Amino acid sequence: MSAKTGGEIIAIAGDVRNPADAERVVKETVARFGRLDLLINGAAGNFLAPFRDLSYNAFRTVIEIDLLGTFNLTKAAVEHLKKSKGSIINVSATLHYTGTPFQQHAGAAKSAIDALTKHWAVELGPHGVRVNGIAPGPIASTVGMEKLGPAFDLRGVPLQRMGTVQDIAQSTVFLFSEAASYISGVVLVVDGKFIRGV
Repeated sequence: MSAKTGGEIIAIAGDVRNPADAERVVKETVARFGRLDLLINGAAGNFLAPFRDLSYNAFRTVIEIDLLGTFNLTKAAVEHLKKSKGSIINVSATLHYTGTPFQQHAGAAKSAIDALTKHWAVELGPHGVRVNGIAPGPIASTVGMEKLGPAFDLRGVPLQRMGTVQDIAQSTVFLFSEAASYISGVVLVVDGKFIRGV
């Protein structure tokens, strides 16, 4: 990717559920680049499970990865983002807007992430930090869609196509850009209007 973009990219292994790992990842990033301007929280764990079969451990694990991971990385990064007047994007989903069978664990975590987006936008705005969210709908060629929706019916999508990874990438670029400099506390639904009434 570095060759394609011309930018320097580093990989740092860590577990978002562990606050010490989150602190270390941010520290190493700032040590390498001298500052932190942007944070995107996108860690996720998901699987299909009816409520009656969902174990306590499975529910807790998804909450820890999705929700606590978002909290831990933001907590570790926030002082650096205040210095740079940076921006945060939290990736959620559309599962919780209408309810989705076998997805209560992920829906609960993503709903809470949307709430954090709005709370942090209010609290961090006076420090010049913008906080927004992206809620992807059905996106083709992703592990989640291959695992969770192999027989997806496009008739439910008014745009009559699946979303692409590029659709999410462009939405991210927009929300991080100067074109969105007066946008904060928004969760941008990128789903071809699959979820209606939102």
